[in-house]
Amino acid sequence: MQPLLNKKADTIIKNIVIGRKSDIIMEKLKHEFVSIIISLFLIANFIISLIVNFKVHNFLKSEHYSIFHLSIIGFLSAIYFLAQLWTINYFFGKIHIFIYFSEYISLLLVLAPTCLFVKYKVDVKFAKLFDIIVSMLLLNTLVQFILTILKISEFKEMITISHCVMSIAIVFILVSIFFTDSKKYPSKRSLFIPIVAMIVSTIIPLIYYFVYKILVIRNLSLIISLSLILLEAKELYAKYVFFKKEQISKDIYKNLAITDCLTGLFNRQAHEDFIKSIEKTKIAGWILSVDLNNLKYINDKFGHSKGDLLIVNFAKILKQLELDNKNINSFRIGGDEFFIFIKENKDFNVDKLVNKLKALYSQHNDFEDNFTPSFSAGFHYYDPKISTQIIDIYNLADKLMYKDKAKNKKLFRSELKDQE
Repeated sequence: MQPLLNKKADTIIKNIVIGRKSDIIMEKLKHEFVSIIISLFLIANFIISLIVNFKVHNFLKSEHYSIFHLSIIGFLSAIYFLAQLWTINYFFGKIHIFIYFSEYISLLLVLAPTCLFVKYKVDVKFAKLFDIIVSMLLLNTLVQFILTILKISEFKEMITISHCVMSIAIVFILVSIFFTDSKKYPSKRSLFIPIVAMIVSTIIPLIYYFVYKILVIRNLSLIISLSLILLEAKELYAKYVFFKKEQISKDIYKNLAITDCLTGLFNRQAHEDFIKSIEKTKIAGWILSVDLNNLKYINDKFGHSKGDLLIVNFAKILKQLELDNKNINSFRIGGDEFFIFIKENKDFNVDKLVNKLKALYSQHNDFEDNFTPSFSAGFHYYDPKISTQIIDIYNLADKLMYKDKAKNKKLFRSELKDQE
């Protein structure tokens, strides 16, 4: 029996089961086990969703959090379902008042998150009306809660009012779905089966109550729960596909932002980010500053296409070096300027690497006259234990490069003079 809270003579007499206590418990638990597991799963899902979404501001107003709205629907359905189970009422009989409140409040509130979920799937012209409906559902729940606490009235005595409010919400949900253009709002299509299942599962108990004066949802709640699980799985998959595509787009744009369009090497922006990361992680290594020689002469005499070819050829050599040695990182930071970082110890033979670069680069001679491609280089070792500012070491390498460039320029002018 479930007495009313105001201690009137009225009572609801439920089915009476006669038998051994242990047998009755096991038999009931056997029949209700799956339902309990599904309900606990929905409650756990809600808790996880709540923790995740609280990290994002205004998640209740965001259309990207329809999954969270689904988890609330699942939570309320699970609470109402559990309150209907014999096993729960038996084991938690001492807190029957809490179960009583949970049963009615979850029933009164379940359509509020349903409205929020549908709101972001249908035409935006219904948005304000959805807010009004949600406010109406919340107000109805609050008023009935206060009246029940004050023993002025009870949830059961006000159930007709609740049915009217819930019916208005259900009709509005159906109307908003019906009058939403599927072409403009393709997400509407995903609502039909689960929403119909949830609404039918809500309407049937209401009719049952009017006929038999008993609130029962049992198997119908299970239909709601299964519908929610399927719908949430679909939503999660849709979100996964959306964020995957978004991530791919971000990666593409990020790569474009840090990649030199001519050579395919990392650009100045990537170089600046790399410098910061090296300082942060305190990785030691060799800094190599490189500047291609006589590029202005090539551009003036043979055209900029030949100058670009020199740059591209040098970049190809650097890429090959990176493939041969994973500790080498190359960047094009200017027209003919390159930055190379080698994550090796101080014993590493940088002279040998530079000479190898010069030999390979000199072989890329695509010019008719006697011109050999070359570059100037300067290098210095960066030890984070000694120098905290990598830019200071880079400037030292840069000075050595310019010193080498001055020497190479003088030599080139002398060669040109001899050719005349």
